[in-house]
Amino acid sequence: MKNINIIELLKNNKNYFEDYITRSAYNSNAIEGSTLSYAATYAIVFNDASFKISATPREIYEAINHKYALNLVLDNLQNPLDIGFIIRLAQTINKNINEINGFRDVNVIIRGAQHIPPAKEFVQNSMLYFVDNYNNSKHNSIFEKVAYNHIEFEKIHLFSDGNGRTGRAAY
Repeated sequence: MKNINIIELLKNNKNYFEDYITRSAYNSNAIEGSTLSYAATYAIVFNDASFKISATPREIYEAINHKYALNLVLDNLQNPLDIGFIIRLAQTINKNINEINGFRDVNVIIRGAQHIPPAKEFVQNSMLYFVDNYNNSKHNSIFEKVAYNHIEFEKIHLFSDGNGRTGRAAY
């Protein structure tokens, strides 16, 4: 049986690639409150001028940025996860919305959650620990690894905006 290169298959199959990007952007942004439909997300992300769109500038940027973020992820899948990549990914997610230069420099709370993220001065060390654990994970399956690490990533809440969208795209 021939090994299938998933990344190559994804990028070389236009219909599948466009559906993957659109569904990922649509669902991730909907979790954060975007009102865009799947069709509107597709029209924005792939410049389909035949579809009339009603959206806020933030929703438009979130959709476009997600496309670029997912391309960044696909281009880096073969590399170990590192802090520089996570920051680049968050900067891509937040472009033209809430520009960030790196980790948050304020203390935050997560509305509706009982968990309190680490204080701003502990974010970098928390991320060093997170990245090491992620890269050396001994989980039984990729699904367990992703689920566990997504929760740990979100608990750190390392950016002032875009943590959920970055975390969902990152792995």
